[in-house]
Amino acid sequence: MTKQLPDQDKSREQLLFEISQLRRQVELMTLFQSDQGLAGARELRHLEKIGLIEEAIRKGRGLEALMTQVVDALRQVFDADQAWLVTPCDPDRTSFCVPFRSYHPDHAIPSSPDEELPITPQVAQATRAALQAAAPLPMGPGYEHALPDVPKRDFGAKSALIIALHPDVGPPWLMGLHQCSFAREWTAREQRLFLDISGRITDALSNMLLNKDLDDSRQRLKNLSAELFREQEELRKRFAREMHDDLGQPLVAIKVGLDNALYDLGEDGDRSLRTWLISAAGLAKSLVDRIRMMQESLYPSTLQDFGPLVALDAFLGDFKKIYPSLTVNKVVTVQPEDIPDQLGTMLLRIVQEALYNTAKHSRADTVSVALERRDGQLRLAIRDNGRGFDTSTIGPKPGVPGGLGLPSMQERTEMTGGVFSIHSAPDKGTFLQIEWQVEA
Repeated sequence: MTKQLPDQDKSREQLLFEISQLRRQVELMTLFQSDQGLAGARELRHLEKIGLIEEAIRKGRGLEALMTQVVDALRQVFDADQAWLVTPCDPDRTSFCVPFRSYHPDHAIPSSPDEELPITPQVAQATRAALQAAAPLPMGPGYEHALPDVPKRDFGAKSALIIALHPDVGPPWLMGLHQCSFAREWTAREQRLFLDISGRITDALSNMLLNKDLDDSRQRLKNLSAELFREQEELRKRFAREMHDDLGQPLVAIKVGLDNALYDLGEDGDRSLRTWLISAAGLAKSLVDRIRMMQESLYPSTLQDFGPLVALDAFLGDFKKIYPSLTVNKVVTVQPEDIPDQLGTMLLRIVQEALYNTAKHSRADTVSVALERRDGQLRLAIRDNGRGFDTSTIGPKPGVPGGLGLPSMQERTEMTGGVFSIHSAPDKGTFLQIEWQVEA
C-alpha cells in the first residue's frame, strides 16, 4: 500500500477525482443506509460496474467492435485516463502493440493500434510480473513496480493497474489502466473489481478469438476451394483441347476418308464393302459426336466464345440427347449483361451438376431450369418431379442422393457469395435455389 498524502499535497485533479468518488459513495449510503448500510451500497456499486462491462460485451459484434466497447466501458468504470489491451503479453518477444484503447481527450495514447512498440527490459519485467501475479498489479510511486518507459512514446502515465489475461486461444494479453493526471492510489476494492472484470473480459476474448480462428479457417478453406476449382477449370480446358486435337481431329479425318471411299466406290461398287464402309463411317460419326459432347461437357467452347447463356443452351441441347426420356423445361429471362463475369462458369457448372444428379438419382421425368434477375438478385431455380430424398442425408455417400454433388454445388455457391438452399422430401421431388446479390 502507498502512504496516503495529506490533502494539501494533492493536485487539483486528484482532489476533484476523490471528491467525485466520495459523492457517489454518499449517494449510495443515503439510498441504502436504512436497510443495507454501507457494505450493501458498495456491493451494489460493484455489481453495477460489472454490469456495465457485461452490457458492453453483450453489445459487441466481432472482436474489434466488442473489445473497443469493452475498453471504453472499462475506462469509464474506473474513471481512468487511459484503458487498453496489449498483445502479446510475452516478455520474450521483441515488440507489442495496443490494438484496443480508450482515452480521455487530454491524454491520448501516442501510438496507432497496429504500431509495433519495442519491449524494453523494463517492459519485459512488467509483463513477466503480471504473468506471475494472481491479482492485479498496481504500478507507480509508492508501489513495488515502477512504470516502464516505452522509447519514443510517452503515455503520460503517473500510475497504472495491470493484469494478464489468459484466453483459451493464442498467447496471453495484458489489460491495463493509466492515470495520467495524478499518481493514483488503487484501492483494494478497485483491485478486486479489476480482477472480477478481467475474468469476464477473458471469457469474452476467448470466445471472440475462437470465432475469429474459425472464421479465418473457413476463409482459408474457401480460398483453397476456390483455387482448387480454378485448377479444375484449367484441367478441364486442357483436357478438352487435347481431346479435340488428339482424338477429335483424327476421327474427323477418318470419317472424311471413309466418306471419300464410299464416293469413289460408287453405287455399283462391291455391296459388302459398301456396307462395311457405311457402318464404319456411321461409327466414326458417332464417336466424333460423342467426343464433341464430352469436350463441351469438360469445357464448352461456347462458354469462352459466346458467354454462359449460349453455353447453357448448348449444354441443355446435348443433355436432352443423352437423356431423351427426361423432359427439360427452360425459363431464362436474363440478358448476357445481367450475369457478372465471375459467375458465368460457376452457374453453368451448378446447372450441369444438378441435372446430372437428377438424371442419375431422382427417377424424374420432368425437370425445369429457371434463371431470372430481380430486385438486385440473380436467381437460379431447378425443380424436378422425382422421388425426392431426406435432406438430412446430404453428405459424401456415393451412389445415393445427397452425395458429393450437392456439397460441391453449395461450396461453389458460397465461394461466389451466393446463398444455397434445397428443399426435398421422399416422393415430393426436389427444389434447388441459388441467389446471388448483384450490382445494378
